[in-house]
Amino acid sequence: MKKQLFTLALGVFGLGAFSQSPSTIWQSYNSNVAPNTYIQHLSVVDTNVVWGTDGNLYNMFTRTTDGANYHAGKFNPDTNTFNVAGISAVDANTAWIASFAKAGGQGQVIKTTNGGSTWTSVITAGMYSGSLAFPDWIHFWDANNGIVFGDPNGCVGGVKNTTNMFEIYRTHNGGTTWTRVDSTHMALPLSGDAGFTSSYAAYKHFLWAGTYNGLVYASADSGKTWTYPSATSIGLDGGVNGIAFRDSIHGLAWGPATAGGANATIGTSDGGVTWHPVHMGTMVGVNAISYIPKTKGFMSVGADSTLAANYATSVTYNDGATWTVLETSPVLAANNPKRMLSLQMVDSLNGWAGNFADTSNRYAHGKGGMNRFRLVTNRVALLV
Repeated sequence: MKKQLFTLALGVFGLGAFSQSPSTIWQSYNSNVAPNTYIQHLSVVDTNVVWGTDGNLYNMFTRTTDGANYHAGKFNPDTNTFNVAGISAVDANTAWIASFAKAGGQGQVIKTTNGGSTWTSVITAGMYSGSLAFPDWIHFWDANNGIVFGDPNGCVGGVKNTTNMFEIYRTHNGGTTWTRVDSTHMALPLSGDAGFTSSYAAYKHFLWAGTYNGLVYASADSGKTWTYPSATSIGLDGGVNGIAFRDSIHGLAWGPATAGGANATIGTSDGGVTWHPVHMGTMVGVNAISYIPKTKGFMSVGADSTLAANYATSVTYNDGATWTVLETSPVLAANNPKRMLSLQMVDSLNGWAGNFADTSNRYAHGKGGMNRFRLVTNRVALLV
């Protein structure tokens, strides 16, 4: 099942009004991936090093080491076998990509240690094989310690050996060897449940994973053990498209409230035990939401929350109770770099968003695939 869905303060200051055009906060760059594709998966290392991968079957990645010049390449020789589930990088040279077979029944994990010049499979025997195999996301904390999370597919441990458990592996040597999470350490999946690509959040050793049936699994020990604190759907019955946490207890999740329905955003202040509706207004992007490190805020980008005719960039510093709209842009505007699908902030001044990369129509389709958020302090009025 392909499950990829589309749907700033300084310290304690809050954003007031812009003294120049709001469009100045986003600067567009050519990601150099193939035209008519899009950057759906991001891994931002720091203010200079950013990795991204396309969301089509081009098997392309892009990388910058100075925050401005992007160099693209292919991580697979063909374009029709695998689709990306996620990318995780720890520096300018080292990154991992998890992907799933277009036809189903196979997954792969590959690694580069030379900036993408070459990629090597680090999957071991038995990982992500069989008709149910489907990696959903991958995350590395450093060069050695990482995790890859996949759909229910068999199990280990003997206790739940008649039930397919989520296929989760951990490594402590950069992917040379992997150990599957024992079924005794994983809550039993609901019937027919599955993960979503890139639907996860990580904060230090805490992890959260969203599912097709609207659950959010949680781990407090870097993925060694998992529970779902809320034993039923958290209110996103159409699936949890994405999750963002700013600490171990405060987080947001978003996705369709009902199957095929309108998008909604919900929040938690107890690590996912309980969830409550979040007021989104009508001009808050719901394609992606990112925690803004070194603050207590979140930024959102993408199609507005009514899925109407606008794209929006908005921030909240009270866990979604209220939002400040930084900018909006009509879908059909002549100058529209706001068609963003993925987002990762470094701090309140710097962040990246992946978008469409139609270089033949750069103004209407994202100006090359990558946008950088750079908030220059003399362009805004700050309110204490």
